[in-house]
Amino acid sequence: PGTGKDRWARAIAALCNRRTQKDQFVRENCAGIPKEIAESSLFGHEKGAFTGAAQIKHGPFELAGNGIVFLDELGSLSRELQQKILSMTEDPWEFKRVGGEEPLVFQGSLIAALSHVPEKGLDLAFESRFEWFLELPAFRNRTMEHRRLVFDVLAKKSSIDIPEKLR
Repeated sequence: PGTGKDRWARAIAALCNRRTQKDQFVRENCAGIPKEIAESSLFGHEKGAFTGAAQIKHGPFELAGNGIVFLDELGSLSRELQQKILSMTEDPWEFKRVGGEEPLVFQGSLIAALSHVPEKGLDLAFESRFEWFLELPAFRNRTMEHRRLVFDVLAKKSSIDIPEKLR
């Protein structure tokens, strides 16, 4: 709490040139998903996949189109689900809805935020699969103004030229 992860994700999304009007920024708070429905919440489900699944549910990877999925508090998910997300990040980025047979392909970008280091073994896997891996100190521990910090890191990590007046 208090690190500005959502602001970082939205700043990256705003500067990302992959998005079109139909593509979306979809935020999923993994810490708020009950364990029993986590897989269905993230990957969606087919009609009849389980009791109460009266219709198809699209997860964030489908809803985003070619846009951006921001998984906040990814580390709060079970190890098995974290591994499933990691395996999805291989080319092509395929996944299946719960109860589904046909693989679906996610063609957008994924931003994941962790408030703590994942379990041993998953930590290196996360760092190697994601283009950006930032450790954000809590706001109370920062001496630099937040907006400037965001733009400074974005300027260093990308080829985007940020005008001085925005810094």
